[in-house]
Amino acid sequence: MQITKPTLLIDEQKVRQNIQTFVSKTNQSNIRFRPHFKTHQSHTIGNWFKESGVSAITVSSVDMANYFFNAGWRDITIAFPANIRQIDEINQLADQCNLGLLVESLDSISILAEEATSPLSVWVEIDQGYNRTGVQNEDELIQLVLSLENEALLNFTGLLTHAGHAYSAQSVHELKGIHQASIRDLKTKQDVLKTQGFKDCQLSIGDTPTCSVSDDFSGIDEIRPGSFVFYDLEQVSLGACSELNLAMGVACPVVAKYPKRSQIIIYGGAVHLSKEYQRTSSGKRSFGKVAIYSDHKWSNPLKSTYVSSISQEHGIIQTNTSILEQVRIGDILLILPVHACLTANLFNQYTTLTNVKFSKMQSFSP
Repeated sequence: MQITKPTLLIDEQKVRQNIQTFVSKTNQSNIRFRPHFKTHQSHTIGNWFKESGVSAITVSSVDMANYFFNAGWRDITIAFPANIRQIDEINQLADQCNLGLLVESLDSISILAEEATSPLSVWVEIDQGYNRTGVQNEDELIQLVLSLENEALLNFTGLLTHAGHAYSAQSVHELKGIHQASIRDLKTKQDVLKTQGFKDCQLSIGDTPTCSVSDDFSGIDEIRPGSFVFYDLEQVSLGACSELNLAMGVACPVVAKYPKRSQIIIYGGAVHLSKEYQRTSSGKRSFGKVAIYSDHKWSNPLKSTYVSSISQEHGIIQTNTSILEQVRIGDILLILPVHACLTANLFNQYTTLTNVKFSKMQSFSP
């Protein structure tokens, strides 16, 4: 494989293994697997899910829903508050597939009720402490569901949540606790709705870390994790996976070495890696771990070696004498990203370790 510039590499075998792990998990629990496709944004990787029996997906925008509809998907939930400015596109999609939308206010419901021309599966988003979007108050929830029941084309489907605060967990034990608390909260709200006469109320949860470490999904109808498809250093630090599960990285050419500073410079900066970082054990910023790439594979992450600084195109790798002596200008180093979703979003093409190239959704379509 001839790599001449920053290249997004994936290990297809690991990707497929990560997919199959969740397919098996959901099959054993007899729940729906509706993976979030915002991480990979690729027709080809989507087909790998289809080959594993997945038929329902989550996306994060109307544009992404259109992209995957054109790839043959017909059961799509847009897990983002309904953008009513795209109502014409929403109506076109809803006329041709089972389209799910999120609402969290009476205003959104009112506008959708007035503008919708085809049936929509409507989920009420629940905020469980992430404080981004969603409903917390039970009285407000009842008002929203009552409002939906009066609209012929807005079919109340259930309650949906994303435990984003799980990304602040300090242990696997804490992740499992957040998972169970999330399920209890949804079940409590479901029971409240049942007392009001609403018998049909599905429950949907998402987020990779809690779904990765948990096996008990009692009472839940579907899960919607996304970044598990590649995993990343953030998930490793949370205990959601091991470094062996990491299936994506950015291959970057070495362009300079500075032995006195114990540094290697790569062609690969913020526009390739994103600006997400973690703290090393000594408190320094790390924009990614480093592996050696050769012979269509990458090594385990190098010890005491990390991307310590980035600008637009440059990446500075802090390392040690042993690695400096081993790496030459012109070599390829693989950077394992902190957050796979953001890094993948910066590229328009994937390359597998067997040199198969395929495109993905353009990040910003005109």
